[in-house]
Amino acid sequence: MNTKEDMERMVREGLMRLAFGKINDAVRLAYEKELSQRQLKRLDLFSVAGVKLSKDGAVEIRFADRLAALEKLSELAEKQDSEDEAGRMIELIYGDKGTGEAKSDD
Repeated sequence: MNTKEDMERMVREGLMRLAFGKINDAVRLAYEKELSQRQLKRLDLFSVAGVKLSKDGAVEIRFADRLAALEKLSELAEKQDSEDEAGRMIELIYGDKGTGEAKSDD
């Protein structure tokens, strides 16, 4: 079973893929007429939010919002910084990891 830290890591990695991932395979999907099942399964379409095929054969591909992914990554980084700062403050006040044993500088 996944821990909270595992889930946070997976979310962060997913957001990184959305924000910085390549769209080459999605473009390939739009332009190549004949793709085998095997080729289709190998395409990285993680950042694709939707695909629409019009009656005239045109393909419209919608991608995930990169700016929204970057904003969410920024929020996660700020949260991590706050948690790190809180941990440092607790350590300074209560000692090493809140055990009551102050760290010695010797």
